[in-house]
Amino acid sequence: MPQPVEASSSVAEANRKRAACAPPDADDFEDATRGRLAIPPLSAIPSRAPGGRPVWDFTGHAFLHRRDTPPPSVNPHLWRRSRLAAITSLFLVACTPEHALALYREATGSRKPVIGAIRAGSTATRRICGRIRRPRRAAGTWR
Repeated sequence: MPQPVEASSSVAEANRKRAACAPPDADDFEDATRGRLAIPPLSAIPSRAPGGRPVWDFTGHAFLHRRDTPPPSVNPHLWRRSRLAAITSLFLVACTPEHALALYREATGSRKPVIGAIRAGSTATRRICGRIRRPRRAAGTWR
C-alpha cells in the first residue's frame, strides 16, 4: 500500500472548505447498517482455487474505519462515501421484485403475467428470472 503524502496547503484548504459546506449526516451510516445480521469474522474471502488470491480482502479498506475525519489530503466527501461503501456485513434485504410487482399491480390494476423485465443490478437476476421463468415454463412458452 502506498504511503500517505502530506497535502499541499492549497489542497488542505480546499478540503477544509468542502468539509465545512456539508455537515456529516449520521442517518446515512444508520441506513447503511440497517438490517445487519452479522459482521464477517474473517479478514478476506478466500478463493476456491488452491493457493489462489483472496476474492475480496477486507483489510484493504480498514484504514477508512480507523478515523471519522479524513486526513487533510483527502476530499471529505470522497472519504465519507468510501466509508459508507466499505461497510461489510451480512444483511437481511427486502425482496424488491415482489414489492415492485405488487406496486405495479396496484398502480395499473393489471393482472397479466410478467413476461419481461429490465434489471438494474446483477443481484436482481435470480429473483426476476425465477418470477418470469416459472409461470412461462409451466405454460410451455419459455425459451
